[in-house]
Amino acid sequence: MTISATSATWPINCGRTTASSAAEACSNPLSSNTRWHDDYSTTAALSVAYAAVGDARESDAAIAHAWREVDRGLDDAQDPIWLHFVTPAEIHSIAAQAKSYLGQHDKAATTYGESIGAHNKPRDDASYRAYYAASLAHLGDTHTAFVEGLSALSILEGPVTSPRLVAELLPVRSAAETSTAAESDEFRVRFDAVRAGAART
Repeated sequence: MTISATSATWPINCGRTTASSAAEACSNPLSSNTRWHDDYSTTAALSVAYAAVGDARESDAAIAHAWREVDRGLDDAQDPIWLHFVTPAEIHSIAAQAKSYLGQHDKAATTYGESIGAHNKPRDDASYRAYYAASLAHLGDTHTAFVEGLSALSILEGPVTSPRLVAELLPVRSAAETSTAAESDEFRVRFDAVRAGAART
């Protein structure tokens, strides 16, 4: 399967959407008018689209290509300015998201776990903690999932409002439904409160 993009916007958004919408994007390839193959952020995001349709080989190839472009650096006057703000941590995050779509939650959890605390922005920290908690829940490590999920909720209760990130914690909420761990009750109560508040915004 070949996927191309018309602009940097599509793949970056694709990297942040659900698997079903990414798969829909994959099924409607578009003619390219950008140098997406030289844009490491775009190429990394394409790996999520490939993962969404179960193409692990192409997904891994896209990430590998993205890292080669990171090593090459920005050396073209036509490279968009916003690329200067794309960090290796974001490439790691996109790669982990692709692994989640492929059902490789152990690899996703490892990558997200390594990213915890590496960001100064509250939204980024909340994102990685939410993704990490969800991956752990899929793996059955509910205790750590609750701990990290509660850390994410602490941010989502305060400086960050994001219905999308709250929704990322749904696997943890599902695990809390049947868990007898002490943290499960606290997570359920706080998650439901944050979710209700997010729905009103």
